[in-house]
Amino acid sequence: MDQKMDLTSEAWLQQRTYARIDLSALRNNYRAYKPYMGSDTGFIAVIKSDAYGHGAVPCAQVAIEEGATMLAVAALSEAVILREAGIKDIPLLILGYTDPALTEYLLAYNLTQTVIDADSGLEYAKQAAQIGKKLTVHIKLDTGMTRIGFSTVPQDLNSSADKIVELKSKEYLILEGMFTHLATAESDPAYAVFQYQSYKKMDQELAKRGVDFRYRHVCNSAGMILYPKMQLDLVRPGITQYGSYPSDAFKKLLPLRPVMNLYSRVVQTRDIEVGTGVSYGLRWKAPGTSKLAVVPIGYADGLHRLLSNRASFLLNGKLAPVVGSICMDRCMIDITGIPETRVGDKVLIFGADETGSIPVETVAQQAETISYELLCAVSPRVMRVYIDEK
Repeated sequence: MDQKMDLTSEAWLQQRTYARIDLSALRNNYRAYKPYMGSDTGFIAVIKSDAYGHGAVPCAQVAIEEGATMLAVAALSEAVILREAGIKDIPLLILGYTDPALTEYLLAYNLTQTVIDADSGLEYAKQAAQIGKKLTVHIKLDTGMTRIGFSTVPQDLNSSADKIVELKSKEYLILEGMFTHLATAESDPAYAVFQYQSYKKMDQELAKRGVDFRYRHVCNSAGMILYPKMQLDLVRPGITQYGSYPSDAFKKLLPLRPVMNLYSRVVQTRDIEVGTGVSYGLRWKAPGTSKLAVVPIGYADGLHRLLSNRASFLLNGKLAPVVGSICMDRCMIDITGIPETRVGDKVLIFGADETGSIPVETVAQQAETISYELLCAVSPRVMRVYIDEK
């Protein structure tokens, strides 16, 4: 086709489902942190999983404009996408494991790699030496998440410290930072403090052995608000960047705005008689004469199937319950009480606009999961439409 199509036109958007990403809301959320951050504390903008489904490149650009010290992703592939998109003049930390065989890519794209154990760290050093370029790394400590990192339990502390000292001695490794991750920041303060103390013990042990770091970081979104003394050099806000709260308690502390509104459209309406079954398995039957609307969003778009017969969407300012099983590409809603509904009417799946709001946290509870999962699950076929009212 010779003619370039406008994929953000109203006609295009009306044909299916799309996510409206408000970058001005993202800016608002970064600025909401400022009263809680120490004057000497910077922040790492965590934009893994395509910025929690919001689009890594646009969100990275906003984070940089709002003063991020560093960006963080989960995997090498995510980092490469950012570098190839022109995000070059800011440190980029890979939080997860990268096969040392790929060290040449870490160096070529000027990336900072997390070291989770001695074996991989030594191999990074070996590969970097062969290439002749120094690799910047951050040491990951496992202080109680029981996931990845050097163990800090008492019986492992000295051994882990010895291994980190050995890595420090390698000419082609630059040990720039050391960090850990809090398992219960919002739910168990005592355990969060325990993890922080474990981190500090390792830091003190390494200092005795001549190992110092430019950057120390412990706090995630919840940690940076609840434990200001744990902020250290950097904090790593995650979900709060995107306007979702780790728990309800934070709603009074942070004036966040949801960055994503997920929309679809009514594509068909139909009247049905009492007892008519709907969708796969006929799991919902009309309790009386009813009117339904078909909405072209399904589990392939990221709409959790557990929301069948549980969730409601916002249509013309009113809640319309999802009825019957959610299909791969569409679902049905009961619009019996919204008779003015017409084909083409906009449907809000979650988010907030002039017609009302459906918090993503509410939908997550209905799906027996967390908002993080629902946001990350919004699939690539759902078009992202960006607005930015600076």
